[in-house]
Amino acid sequence: MVEFLAETLGIKKGQVAIVSGHASRQKTVAITGCNRQELERLTGKK
Repeated sequence: MVEFLAETLGIKKGQVAIVSGHASRQKTVAITGCNRQELERLTGKK
C-alpha cells in the first residue's frame, strides 16, 4: 500500500505511513514532506 501510494503520487516511500487500519480494508495514511497545496496538486482534488 505504501509503495503504491508513493509511486502514484510521485513521492518517496518514506513520506507515506499507514496510521491506522493495518489489517483492515479501510486505512488512514499520513503523508509527510508535502503541504496541503502540494497534496491537492498531486491528487487533483481541492
